[in-house]
Amino acid sequence: EDPKFARAWAALAEAYMQMPTYADVDLEEHWIKAETNALRSISIDSNLADGHAILGATYMQQRKYVQMQKSLDRALELDPRNVEILHYYGLALLQVGRLREGQTYFERVVELDPKFPYGLNGLAYFHIMQDNVDKGESLARQALMLGFLPANWLLGEAAAVRGEPERAQRLIGPIFKLGVITEFSGEEIDALIAGSLSNDQLKRDEALSIIDQHLNNGEPLKEGLIPYFLVRLGEPEKAFEIFKEISSPWNEISLGNIWSPYGKEARQHPAFKDFARDIGLVDYWDSYGWVDHCQRISETDFACT
Repeated sequence: EDPKFARAWAALAEAYMQMPTYADVDLEEHWIKAETNALRSISIDSNLADGHAILGATYMQQRKYVQMQKSLDRALELDPRNVEILHYYGLALLQVGRLREGQTYFERVVELDPKFPYGLNGLAYFHIMQDNVDKGESLARQALMLGFLPANWLLGEAAAVRGEPERAQRLIGPIFKLGVITEFSGEEIDALIAGSLSNDQLKRDEALSIIDQHLNNGEPLKEGLIPYFLVRLGEPEKAFEIFKEISSPWNEISLGNIWSPYGKEARQHPAFKDFARDIGLVDYWDSYGWVDHCQRISETDFACT
């Protein structure tokens, strides 16, 4: 044992940060532990990039976007060729809507390590969401060949863009059941995906009915996938309200979804402006610059496309 081993404290912080995705544990408690251990790593060795990177990734999940940026900037300054740090940096930029910049960081990851599946998968996401489906599919297949099963989600997204909803569902459905925490049953997940991929109003109504049942079951609201599906089902205002109300390891997917082509209606909804202010995005944009889909139009207002 070595209590002065800074890298071990950073690794412990990362474990606490990741655990709520895969185990039914107290989310806020684990984020606090992740932050505490990352800060301990930094206090032991402030020149070790790992602690700063995990602290930034934890702040990303906590929606502390300005602190996130500062921590990740420091991590990258200390270790600019670290593919895991570049991966976290790209994810962070996606969360706040800096899509073109985020893509360049994933390109750098793949350049440095062509067999790092998180990099391949992340870059595939950016290409597919910008309708460069052939390139995105190729990258996702490379990640899948390396054993990265979540790449099937992006292959499903590509199938959806190509107008193949049944194939998309076969690929995406198992990913939402892949050992991650959700209160939806397998059958409910299938119905939610079917509704979100379809123009069939009956399927969409069934999906919305499932969500309403979970919202009105008298239990504390914890299901982090609800905002993701509500955006895709054309209910952005309700999605914003729920996203602000709950903390979830699905935050990254739900917020990233808003910057995708599926999120255009959500970004242009009048309620998005208060939502962006309330979760700290506007403060972040004022500090670090406005983003691909949103620009200031006055001292007090902004518009999104």
